[in-house]
Amino acid sequence: VKHNDAYTVWVSFSGYNGAGVYKTSDGGNTWEDISEGLPNIPVNCVVQNIYQPIEQIYAATDYGVYIKNGSDPWTLYSNNLPNTHVRELDIYYDEANLENSKIRAGTYGRGLWQSPLELSGNYAPFVKTKDVLNITTNSAEIKGRITNDFGSTVTESGIVYSLNSNPHIG
Repeated sequence: VKHNDAYTVWVSFSGYNGAGVYKTSDGGNTWEDISEGLPNIPVNCVVQNIYQPIEQIYAATDYGVYIKNGSDPWTLYSNNLPNTHVRELDIYYDEANLENSKIRAGTYGRGLWQSPLELSGNYAPFVKTKDVLNITTNSAEIKGRITNDFGSTVTESGIVYSLNSNPHIG
């Protein structure tokens, strides 16, 4: 399930029918095959990198680890991982320094593997809110940390004010 949208879900299939991963954005009413780029092998699980502003997901397959950035096709992401059956993936996030974050894989017969997350520096910075204070009907003080995908941070604070009781913050 997508970390900030309960209606977006990915499902992986462990078969040889060419359909490795499906995605829904409407809570399961419709599904889209997003397997382009994956070989015709079982996909055992998928995980999302929650710190990328684009949708970035990794897939554990019987051949290794694959990555999908946004609408791009899947590509092999098995940095020094031999061709092996990957059963499970997990992401370790180092919030103090995103460059130290890792994708970790549990394999069948070859132990554990880890590699840095794909962090390009080409994506827009994102805000990780720390505090929301002094909430009133039409304002709130927000203090947070703005981080790019190489871990550089700057602390920002400010006041959001709107005549609307539910302001949109862009």
